[in-house]
Amino acid sequence: MNEEARLQFSAIKARSQADLLTFALVCLRTGERDSAMQMFESDLECQNIAKALEYLKRRQRPLALEALETELDQRIVVLGALPDTLEPGDREKVTESLRSIRDYRRENPRKFEADLGYFNNESLAKTRALWDRAEKILNEIR
Repeated sequence: MNEEARLQFSAIKARSQADLLTFALVCLRTGERDSAMQMFESDLECQNIAKALEYLKRRQRPLALEALETELDQRIVVLGALPDTLEPGDREKVTESLRSIRDYRRENPRKFEADLGYFNNESLAKTRALWDRAEKILNEIR
């Protein structure tokens, strides 16, 4: 696979994952827990999503939301790095995904929803730094 095709595939995969995660988060926040759980089962290779699914099964919604929002931050950062490397059509699709995520975040502002006291300070600092990077990317989207 040549470099251009690899980049295009990476962009499609990143967009699809971010869009699915955003939609599943909306379902979870609007009380459609079972629908969200089914969507998460398609992405179990991702540690944060597998963790969130376990939290949901144990009815620990705030911890699940925190894991999912952190994963969304990671996907925002990946998407934010892609546009400069893509063709204009693909760049617009990635930007549209970021706009959709930005709209979701405007309706559901990122916040620590769970008691995270069991995390060490270094983990919390990394999560906060990731959150800040994601917010910066979303704020720069037109």
